[in-house]
Amino acid sequence: MAQNGPTLVEYIGSHNAKRIVDLIQFFGLASLTVVFGTNITTRYAYPILFILFISAVADFIGYRSRSRNWLSQRIEARLLALNRVLEYPEGSHVRFTYHRVLPRHIREKKFIMDTDIICNGNEQRGGGGRLFDLDKGVIGEAYRTREPVVYNCYSREDCIDKLTEGQNFDRKEAKEHAYKRSYLAFPIVDPSRSSEVVHGVVYFDSQLPDTFPQDESEHKLVNIRERDRSMVDGFAVRAEDILSSSNSSVKLYLQELEQETSNTEYLSKGCTIRVSWGEVLPTNADAVISESNVEIEDGTVIIDSEVILGGIRGKNVDQNTKKIISTCRDIKADVISSPSW
Repeated sequence: MAQNGPTLVEYIGSHNAKRIVDLIQFFGLASLTVVFGTNITTRYAYPILFILFISAVADFIGYRSRSRNWLSQRIEARLLALNRVLEYPEGSHVRFTYHRVLPRHIREKKFIMDTDIICNGNEQRGGGGRLFDLDKGVIGEAYRTREPVVYNCYSREDCIDKLTEGQNFDRKEAKEHAYKRSYLAFPIVDPSRSSEVVHGVVYFDSQLPDTFPQDESEHKLVNIRERDRSMVDGFAVRAEDILSSSNSSVKLYLQELEQETSNTEYLSKGCTIRVSWGEVLPTNADAVISESNVEIEDGTVIIDSEVILGGIRGKNVDQNTKKIISTCRDIKADVISSPSW
């Protein structure tokens, strides 16, 4: 899969390497200052050096933690976009979570922790912050094998049998999960490293059997950042058509594009096109106006709201991500600009 620029893993790795160099330089200069300032033979030099060393290590550990959190937040944001684009069978009540691998536990046993559940349906169980044993369950198997894992079962007893025979659950643990009928766990792996480090596992489950295909040939990784997609039901526009206008409202012609080619055609100057949430935008569209902020008259669309370039990247995305994860509701926004993923 083609990538533009460094991957998330490469980005974090390069910044960590630079951070190590910075810390070494800082510690070296600080050490020389202490040594020559207090005389190496004094009893005060070594305690001060030790304190500086501990401070440098603590600073680096804190930076690593912030980097990992940044990666987790970006993955969660992509999952939210995926949730809006996928079509689920009616009544499936699909749930999914992103589980990130924690550092080695004090008892020398690795665990994986989930974020809050992202819902598609009216049922929510569990919650964020739970620890999962990597020796058990679908999530643990995906972590250990570095491969997608799918299970489908067709009755409560069938689920209990499969979870106890293949997932190292005892019957009590298996009964807690037996209300589900289809499971999928997908590891987030860094293939550029010889150890194939697993950063986390994306986990799905459903109450309908065969929601997730058993055939491995149907498992695909999709880079949802390659195309701009609408985050609201509304109208895709070229921001320059609105920003260049001196009027308080702008009138654009409603352009009709063929359904199968709408993601490759260009918007003509002074035109707009209707789009739904999650739909791929025309190549040169760089903003989306919500339906609630427009009026349609005789094939023209009148827009009277402000269009701001940017606005969904970075912190804005992360804040809305947390909001959706905790409430299982959609983002509510009048204008979403530059909707790139």
